[in-house]
Amino acid sequence: MTQQDFYSLLQNQAAISSDVVEELQEIIQEFPFFPHAHILLAKAMNDSNDLQAQRYIRKAGLYAANRRDLYFLLHPEAAELSEPIRQERISHFSGNYFDLIEKVEKQGGDTKQ
Repeated sequence: MTQQDFYSLLQNQAAISSDVVEELQEIIQEFPFFPHAHILLAKAMNDSNDLQAQRYIRKAGLYAANRRDLYFLLHPEAAELSEPIRQERISHFSGNYFDLIEKVEKQGGDTKQ
């Protein structure tokens, strides 16, 4: 597999088929800590209903930066139904040490500890 072939697989996951499983396994043998190869291998094995797919999916979960994205890569129909993650950040402290002391003193805490 050439570098361009690998890039095209990354950009177009629909092109992943059981034909690339052996090539991806060779890449993993040569570069065992390459997370994208593990993720693409898990997708290829999952799409081809391989018996060892669950093992590779668990292993790819260890290498994935975001397991939620890995799940939606493996199950694209679930991505349409999911709601986006909403995160509100409530800032209690500005990050300044003296603001922290002032806040603790206002709450009646002991700042000498």
